[in-house]
Amino acid sequence: MIWWVAALWGLAGAAAVEGLALYQAIHRVKDFPWRKEGEARFPAYLVSVIIRVGIGAGLAAAFGASTQITGPLGGLVVGVAAPKIVEQMMRQGLSHQAVEPAPPASAPAAPAASTTTQGGPNAA
Repeated sequence: MIWWVAALWGLAGAAAVEGLALYQAIHRVKDFPWRKEGEARFPAYLVSVIIRVGIGAGLAAAFGASTQITGPLGGLVVGVAAPKIVEQMMRQGLSHQAVEPAPPASAPAAPAASTTTQGGPNAA
């Protein structure tokens, strides 16, 4: 999948999550949440949505470019799961910083090729 197509599917997945969150907020406060006291104002809400949708699109683009996803459903799922993916990546990255990499294992020595006077592989 081309990276920008994956990005669009990731954007759609993240937008679906944001749409559901807005629906739930409207249902909870019986109005747009930024119109109610104690809720985030519209500019802050809009910036948070742009950031989250951008992360979904960016992650899906990265997954698509690295051929980790190959179809629309994969891009959509990455967009939906983007916050959890980033959270897990941060946990893994922070927990492995103190761990030193293991030294490379020495490869067993290859047997020496024997040379004979009877000819090579095409000798009769």
